[in-house]
Amino acid sequence: DQERVKQAIVNLLNNAIKFSYEGSIITIFVTKTGNDVLFEIQDSGRGIPKDKQDKIFEIFYQADTERDRKFGGVGLGLAISRGIILSHGGNIWVESEPGKGSTFRLTLPITPVQDLEGKFREVDLFKLKDTQRTIENDLREKTVVWNEPFERREEKECQK
Repeated sequence: DQERVKQAIVNLLNNAIKFSYEGSIITIFVTKTGNDVLFEIQDSGRGIPKDKQDKIFEIFYQADTERDRKFGGVGLGLAISRGIILSHGGNIWVESEPGKGSTFRLTLPITPVQDLEGKFREVDLFKLKDTQRTIENDLREKTVVWNEPFERREEKECQK
């Protein structure tokens, strides 16, 4: 889906512009690597602390809320871009150092993806699978299993 891929790349470019200092240079590299195309978008902006680099791809997460609010961000752009890239069989990540800028990288396979809609459904954009596992584990720990008929349970409860 060329339009969705374009949306993801434009979002990364917009963020590079938005979070770079005035007069900064933003560099774009595109390289064929094996069966993939590697896109790199480098800025010389403020950078992203190491502990926030994985989180920026989560929905509603903003690394710097004050600056994000200034530009009207709500923390969806990178999560959506991640979903688009993953559903196309690619990968997306950032390398950054505070004060030295960021490089966002994404790979996409050269071969078109079959069943794109199905692939997009497989992407856990909202990380619900992890949440569901946590809830299921929590319920298992708090669940009491009775191996007796209900009437006998009532008798035991009354005797306590």
